[in-house]
Amino acid sequence: MINLTRRQVFWLGVAVGTIAVIFLVLVLLSWLQPAPSVQTALSEIKATQVAQATSLSALESSGTVTSTPTPLAGPPPPEKVLVTVERFVCEMADDEGTDNTVDMSLFQFAVNGNILHNWTSTNGYQEMNEGDVHYAGEGIEVPYGQLVLKATVIDNDRGISEDELGTSSLTLQPSQLLENNGKHFLYIYSDDFRFRVEITIAQSITP
Repeated sequence: MINLTRRQVFWLGVAVGTIAVIFLVLVLLSWLQPAPSVQTALSEIKATQVAQATSLSALESSGTVTSTPTPLAGPPPPEKVLVTVERFVCEMADDEGTDNTVDMSLFQFAVNGNILHNWTSTNGYQEMNEGDVHYAGEGIEVPYGQLVLKATVIDNDRGISEDELGTSSLTLQPSQLLENNGKHFLYIYSDDFRFRVEITIAQSITP
């Protein structure tokens, strides 16, 4: 039988207790540590994410792709538009005579050099004063693109003095054709008259 002193018994107890604590800590660590297969899967996922981020960064740097979203495209422009000269409105008349009436012998309107409306008075002139209207109402289909609109009028002075010719033109870019609901205006000025020419441009329904 082994006889131990109290001091030896104390230190033996300390040693046994220390060993027990270490054993318990090792057991707990083994429980908390993920299984090797889980660790491997997590490592592979992380490596894939890093590779994808590196590849995307390289593509953005080269300009192959961009991280900025591409805006949605709007509707395509029409192939053709319908141009209609609606009317010539007399805004001022100050001709020879007591009533200041102008005697118009020509109302003409052209689109890209093609005459659309060409009115001439059969009796030599049409009397007009402020507020009077010459109605045209003629239209033409043209390809969608730049348009040059031109209007011409003539005041017939019936030999009292020289006839007065007035013209006005307007160039519209494609993006301007349908602005303001397609409403456009030409203004023709002279010493004896002022006319406002009203034009409408609309998308053609003809295929």
